[in-house]
Amino acid sequence: MKKKILILGSSGILGKNLISELINNFDVYHNGLSRSKIDITKFNSLNKLIIKTDPEVIINCAAITNIDYCERYRKPSYDVNVLSLKNIFLIKKKNELKFKLIQISTDQMYNNKKNIKSSEAAKTFANNEYTKQKLECEKICMDNKSLILRVNFFAYEKRNIFFWIIKMAKKNKKINLFKDIYFSPIAVTSLSKIISKIIPIFINQNINGLFNLGSTDCISKSNFCIYILKKLNYVKCKYQIVRSSKFLKTKRSNNMSMDIRKFQKTFKIKLPYIKKEINTYLKLVNAKIQNK
Repeated sequence: MKKKILILGSSGILGKNLISELINNFDVYHNGLSRSKIDITKFNSLNKLIIKTDPEVIINCAAITNIDYCERYRKPSYDVNVLSLKNIFLIKKKNELKFKLIQISTDQMYNNKKNIKSSEAAKTFANNEYTKQKLECEKICMDNKSLILRVNFFAYEKRNIFFWIIKMAKKNKKINLFKDIYFSPIAVTSLSKIISKIIPIFINQNINGLFNLGSTDCISKSNFCIYILKKLNYVKCKYQIVRSSKFLKTKRSNNMSMDIRKFQKTFKIKLPYIKKEINTYLKLVNAKIQNK
């Protein structure tokens, strides 16, 4: 009998990809694809959804990730990012449910010295409201013995750096590329496949705690974008290499690169290198890129 998985935040980039990946091996439930069918900040609505689906695992992808928005609209973003998570565990306790939870977190709390990747034990930095909220979520999940994945992914979808750089290049617009921000992103398709693989391990071995999940190496955002432009032969694209502090409204981390050895050792899954990820993903979405 297939395990039942409930995906919250299913109308987002990762949520949609997870549904496509999980649908063949699990009974997948969600809260809407084009838009959310329920307001997850409302206790009663969320309670009805969880009771109705009675899942073995909830994957919580629901989040407002726009850092500037979170800084400006703290209450609405807190309600989505934190209050809804608190309600999930209240519902579990109230109804004596047995589901396990996978929380999708972020790499935004890392800010190690240049070229040093952060392990899960590294010092965290709450540089902005969004990061504060995600750290609070992680604390809630740790108290409830959940699995927390700190991730950074790229996708050919709106509001993602991968989509943005291609869109700007196609329009031949001048682009500012940040040379001082480093990260360890993974393709959303790879991330979804990996999560699908670890769900049985997560259930059967009762693994919980905090794990970095990204690429094996790290790269600056400027080099990430330049590599994509070269692979697509956008050689005439106009760009300049700049420092991020001159252009970003809200303070952020500069080095979000992650040490992923704990994840690899625990789940026995080898994670990819960034450029190989880009190459593989470009082949996968090539038709979409050519048609847009």
